[in-house]
Formats: sequence, structure tokens, C-alpha cells
Amino acid sequence: MIAASLSTTSNKMYYQALSSILCWLLLLTPVTLASSRTAASSSSRSSSTFLSQAHGWFTNQVASSRRWAQAREMVLKEQAVEDYNGQYMASCASAAEACRHRRLIALPLTDAFDPPMGVFSHGHVQTGDKLSLPFNFWTAIQINKDAEVPWLFSVKRIEAAETNNEQQHHQQQHPSSGKSSQDDEDDDVDEEEEETDSASSISSSSSFLATPPRVEFCSDKATTEETTSLSSSSSSSSSSSSIPTLHDTMIIAEQIPANTTLTQVVGGPLDFRAPPSYVFLPQWMMRALGLRPGEIVQVDLITTVPPGALAKLRPHSAQFAKQITNPQAVLEMELRHYSSLTRGSTIAMEYNGQRYWFDVVDCKTPASSSTKSGGGSSESVPFIKVQDCDIATDFMTDRETRREQLRKKRERQQEQERATTTTNKQQTTDDDE
Repeated sequence: MIAASLSTTSNKMYYQALSSILCWLLLLTPVTLASSRTAASSSSRSSSTFLSQAHGWFTNQVASSRRWAQAREMVLKEQAVEDYNGQYMASCASAAEACRHRRLIALPLTDAFDPPMGVFSHGHVQTGDKLSLPFNFWTAIQINKDAEVPWLFSVKRIEAAETNNEQQHHQQQHPSSGKSSQDDEDDDVDEEEEETDSASSISSSSSFLATPPRVEFCSDKATTEETTSLSSSSSSSSSSSSIPTLHDTMIIAEQIPANTTLTQVVGGPLDFRAPPSYVFLPQWMMRALGLRPGEIVQVDLITTVPPGALAKLRPHSAQFAKQITNPQAVLEMELRHYSSLTRGSTIAMEYNGQRYWFDVVDCKTPASSSTKSGGGSSESVPFIKVQDCDIATDFMTDRETRREQLRKKRERQQEQERATTTTNKQQTTDDDE
């Protein structure tokens, strides 16, 4: 009896303990699930945060490495320019010759260079031909007696072949004498090493001193149609369907230059406060030479530009003659901000807050300044002076009208070709019948 009651009591206690354990499990299950969900979400958030931080760190590293590479390239350019200019000055026979020629890093002018109010060039930094030059050119103006107002400077692209020839010429003029040694074999080894080092230095400096290939601008229909023969209209129509984009967005191509192969332009000084290895150019001049900011050009003080008598200009838009009452007088007034004109360039002018663009089609000198002609006729030259000259301007048909005329002419030719093709097909059909 006692054993049976004890077994019954133990069974009850066992079932009670089991039921209590099950109850606790049922109560703790939602808490466990909730905590597991919280842990999973927190782990996912932490992993996403880690990935975003890693991506940001990687992006910053790439940007910093790119900036470092650009800074390193600019330092190497500055060093190459300084080495060339120092080498040139050391080889000159006089101080007047040493300060009138430089190779400089070209950058575009900005509004920070705008002279204060009251100065003649105020507000015309981009609508003139003025350059910001190093101080050595002011010294060149003072020393060189042939430098007369208006002071003019040529800005020229540098070809790679030209830099190689100059470096080789300098190496021939100043050969390196190796260190003396007791053994002839050591002398030969040293000479070979010196030749290798000099060749590598020449190639590296030449790569920096040479102007890179030109910037490729968007194809302009007016320029393309004016230079393309109308006889090959079928081939030109297929090639003009794909219009290239800007090669470099750092150059603002508001208007396409008239001559995309121009290698030299002429301008006057805006000031002489540029750093020793730099020159600042108007944006139209950067586009005329196909330059990107930071490329190297050659700058010279020139005194051989003849005075101008006639400049033939082609407006880009017909609105210039429509919106202005007396466009001839306005153009001659705005030309006062140009010291010279370069044939083949595209210059900018501003009137009543509106900017207009003109192609310099031709430049002619007065009849009296034509040399070796004997007949007294005016001569077409690549550069002319504008300042302090009695110059006349001649308007040519604007690009818009010219483009419309060429379009109509091409349509007439296409109609004639279609009519000829139809007639030939009809004759072939009649012959077959």
C-alpha cells in the first residue's frame, strides 16, 4: 500500500514538473524568436554598414591616388619646363634674347583675372586676345628695342619631333665627359650607362614638353559642309550621321573653331603676374589651338606682325545683323579689345549682354606694306595688327545662311540624281521590252 501510494505521488510530481517545463518553454519561445530576429537584423545592419564604409574608404583611396597622380604629373611638367627654360637662357648670347622666349604651361583665363572698373579691358577677359604672362616678358619688352606698341606675343603648339631635335642638338653641343678611371673597361661601362641615362631623360622630357594631340570637338555642320565637296554628297551624308562628342569636357566648346588645324595664334598682354612657368589664355584661344588645361605651349615676343588694312569675318549667327542696328560700327568698336587677328581663328565679341562669334576668314595688309610685290596690292597674311591701325571689316555670309544654302544645293543635286536614276531605269525597261 505504502509503495503504491509512493509511486502514485512520484508520478504526479513527475507530470507536474514536466508540465511546468513545457509551460516555460512555450512562454520563452516568442522571446527567443524575437531575440533571434533582432540579432539577425542587427548583424545585417552591421554588415551593410561595414560594406558602405569599405566602399567609401575605397572610393576615397582611388580619388586620392588619382589626385596624387595628377599632382605628380604637374610637378614633372613644371620641372621639365624649368629645365628647358634654364637651358635656353644659358645658351643665349644676350639678356635681350634670353627673356623673350619661354615654354609654359597653358591654363584658361577666369573672371579672377578681370581688371578693375575703369581699366579698358574690364569685362573683356574672354572677348579679347589678352594673355596673362610671366614677368620675364615685361623685362623683354624693356630690353628689346624693337618691341613697339602694341606688344604682341605668339602662342604656338609644340610638336614632338621638334622637342626631340632640340634635345639631340643640345646633347651634341654639350657632350658629357665621363669620369676618369684607371681601367678602360670601367670607362666603357660608365659611358654606356651615361648614354642610357641621357637617352631616357631626353625621351621623358620630350614627352612632357611636346603638346599632346588636339582636342576633338563636336562636328559642326556648317564647317563640315563648307569644307566637304558637294560632289560626294552620298558618302558625306553617311559619314555625318555619327557626330563625335567632346574629347575633353574641361574645354568649353561654345563654338567650333574655324580652322581645326591651327598651330599658332597671336595676342597681347593683359598683365605680367602669372607664375614663372605658366601662361593664362582666353578660352577661344585654348580652343583655337586645341589645348587642354595644363598642356605646354611655346610663347615668344614677336615684332614682325604687319599692320592690318582689311579683315574678313564670318558671323556664326544671322542674329548679329538682325538684332543690332549698325553692326559694322559695333564690330569695329569691339575690335578695339583685340591687339591682333589670326587667320583661321574664331573670336568672341559681346554686345548688350549677348555673345557673338566670328570666324577670321582672311587678314590683309595695306598696299604700301606689301613687300616684293611692286604692284602695291594688298597681301594676305596669317597675322595682322588691329590696335592703332586704320582697319576695315568685311562681313561674309554667316554660317547659318551658308548652311541653308548648301543644304538646298545638296537637295537639288539629290533630286537630280534621283531623276537621272529613274530615267536610266525607264530606259533599261524599254530596252528589255
